Amino acid sequence: MFRFVSSLASKARIASNTRQVSSRMSWSRNYAAKEIKFGVEARALMLRGVEELADAVRVTMGPKREKQSREQLENC
Repeated sequence: MFRFVSSLASKARIASNTRQVSSRMSWSRNYAAKEIKFGVEARALMLRGVEELADAVRVTMGPKREKQSREQLENC
């Protein structure tokens, strides 16, 4: 019974991701667009991300390593 249900679910997923183009099946996937930033804004966002990461791993890194990470980013 389980195999039958999973087979139906699999076929439904495949059907929703394909469409008939002439005599061939065409797969379509939807990907999110990437936003690329440069300059001061990108640097500020990167620093914010590093600070967020440092906060998350502060216990394992210790204060010395956290400071090192920030200094390395600021010196780039």
